[in-house]
Amino acid sequence: MKQMFIKVMSGISADGFEIEIKEGLASLFAEQYRYGYNASFNRSWADEKKPFTTEIVAALMTEYGVARKDIIVSQGKNVFRGDLVDADRVTDFENNYLMHLK
Repeated sequence: MKQMFIKVMSGISADGFEIEIKEGLASLFAEQYRYGYNASFNRSWADEKKPFTTEIVAALMTEYGVARKDIIVSQGKNVFRGDLVDADRVTDFENNYLMHLK
């Protein structure tokens, strides 16, 4: 079974997220995305170099055959404080970007 792990991050110059896709213990894909650099948090600001977050996740689901139920979103690092981002950020990510995925 393939699973997608998404960590919601807070960075110095840009917030973002990390995605890792695994099958068992094997890592099939790993990438960091930063809003304004290689991802967009707003659909109207998205372009070819900065796709909308939902489109990134949907494309990876299709490419790697990951079901929506196999996406796990968790708290990533807040680089300002060195601890984990607030749990509300995970809920916001799920509601804003994953709600309509099937």
